[in-house]
Amino acid sequence: MPNYIDSAYGLAVPQAWPTNGHTRDDMDGYTRVGLTERLAELELAAEDAGWLREAAWNDRDFSRDGLKRILRLSRLSYLKNPLIQRGVNVQAVYVWGQGVDIRAADDAINEVVQAFLADKQNQSELTSHEARVSKEKELQVTGNLFFCFFTRPASGKVRIRSIPVDEILAVITNPDDQMEPWYYKRQYVRAELDTINGATRDSVEIAYYPAWRYHPDVKPPTIGNAVVYWDVPVYHVKVGGLRDMRFGVPETYAALDWARAVKADLEDYATTKRALSRFAWNMTTKGGAKGVAAAKTKMGTTLGNSDPYTETNPPPLTGSMFISGEGTQLQPMRTSGAQPSTDDGRRLWLMVASAMGLPETFFGEASVGSHATAKTLDRPTELKMRDRQVLWTDIFKDILEYVIDQEATAPGGTLQGTVEYDADGERYVDLGVDADGNERDRQVEVNFPPMLERDALQRVGAVVQAITLGGYPSAGTFDKRTATQLLLQALSEDDIDQTLDRLAPDDGVPLLPPVLPTAAEPPKVNAPAHPQIAKPAVNPPDDTGAEKDVQEAARAVRESRGHTGDLNDAMVDAVRELRAAIRPIARRELRERAVIVAKPVTTQVTKLVERNADGQIVSVTERHEPIAEETT
Repeated sequence: MPNYIDSAYGLAVPQAWPTNGHTRDDMDGYTRVGLTERLAELELAAEDAGWLREAAWNDRDFSRDGLKRILRLSRLSYLKNPLIQRGVNVQAVYVWGQGVDIRAADDAINEVVQAFLADKQNQSELTSHEARVSKEKELQVTGNLFFCFFTRPASGKVRIRSIPVDEILAVITNPDDQMEPWYYKRQYVRAELDTINGATRDSVEIAYYPAWRYHPDVKPPTIGNAVVYWDVPVYHVKVGGLRDMRFGVPETYAALDWARAVKADLEDYATTKRALSRFAWNMTTKGGAKGVAAAKTKMGTTLGNSDPYTETNPPPLTGSMFISGEGTQLQPMRTSGAQPSTDDGRRLWLMVASAMGLPETFFGEASVGSHATAKTLDRPTELKMRDRQVLWTDIFKDILEYVIDQEATAPGGTLQGTVEYDADGERYVDLGVDADGNERDRQVEVNFPPMLERDALQRVGAVVQAITLGGYPSAGTFDKRTATQLLLQALSEDDIDQTLDRLAPDDGVPLLPPVLPTAAEPPKVNAPAHPQIAKPAVNPPDDTGAEKDVQEAARAVRESRGHTGDLNDAMVDAVRELRAAIRPIARRELRERAVIVAKPVTTQVTKLVERNADGQIVSVTERHEPIAEETT
């Protein structure tokens, strides 16, 4: 096998290394002396062991044992430390709390996509809401996700599972390109149940899994004594580390030390407060040691003396009075200045918030928040959450790309495709054409709802504005299905697919046909609830010569300008002629575009009062006179 297999444990020494007769172990000691700071020095051991210094073969990646210790500490901190757990949970809720809409543009491809998403086994691993939130938390806590695909050869149906990051020993890459993974080496414990006696028999297994985009011409069945599962490719997602690292690093790693510091600081505060609370009163009395002993006897409890169950000197009730002789004083214990403040540790909290990329208001610091911060996100936090949504968009598109390819290349798949190679030798699957003879659009859309909580009326208003371009009828900018989808997304509808199929089953049908005014028929006005007055349409006069008048007047203005641009009489006259030439064109445009809408008819009420000879009111008559107003 190639030499890169020997370096599978991570970090191979270059072939051109000047050994000068030394062994690899000797060179390892030499490099530890020559380098003052290494990534191996940053590897955490157990929680109380401080820093771990461990040898590594290069300075670009953690050793596998060191990374396992970091993963273990990150998991324990998420389960135990409320600051770490809060930061991880808040990001997971912001990314997935409102769900996601996934669909393909092509109907046949969309059926494959929806079948994959609706599969019960896939939902337990990734495609359900609970699974997506769980995977987001796992990605933050461990920095790595290893998805593996199980495909039925006959139908091309794909089932997705994941491998725990602790079981992956090495990522083996192209020896000429470290960014191209080839294999993933896995070591795991296989437990078999003995159905006769109920005991389990454990065995340690080692296997290799190919990267999901690695398709060599020769596929060896084994590497060494370990089998290669070519039918179970692995898709690796890593975050938190640098680009040239083969494994990701937990995103909680930078916050672990500071979260522990906050914990220790609050423990010290609680200890000090508990110590000070043991003494509530300070008594001063005369008589020296005898007086102190007498006061102690007066104030002490009688429990544990002759009768261990009866208290003959109970503490005073609330509102009691203290009476003493001359020279005896009782004052509350003064702890001002001795008790630390919880605000003293705020800088430690800020370090945790900074490492998690979240504002301190998310960790319970309400004193710096406001009503505005309660409804909105600051811009860096909003972009951080949106960046993670974009990452998950790419992840789902990659996974669904594999699902579509397997469905198209399987003998019994619902899609028909062929494996092709481009000019550079890159492998791809050609899906052919649809029933209309057009090339199939394999694009998959992954749409998240708006992250910030805004007024639903504003969101719907923006969609209506886009559909109608400011008017009540549709402007024909969107077809019925697209317009309905946008409105459902603005209303945060949970099941958009089912609702969309019910409201807009036919693609390409406009929501409303566009209504445009024509010269033969004036624009129609919908009948309002009240009577209206509308002016009849007037045919505009023929102003075909007005454009020539404007051109000639504009030419006169240019010619009347002096070289210095000063205003003169000729120029004033030319400008007047230009205004006169423009006026008929402006009137014509107003006549063509004006739509007269009458205001509702208002009524003027007049009261007629009839009196007799004595001045008494005999009758009152009301007269209603309509008053119509119109606006253009």
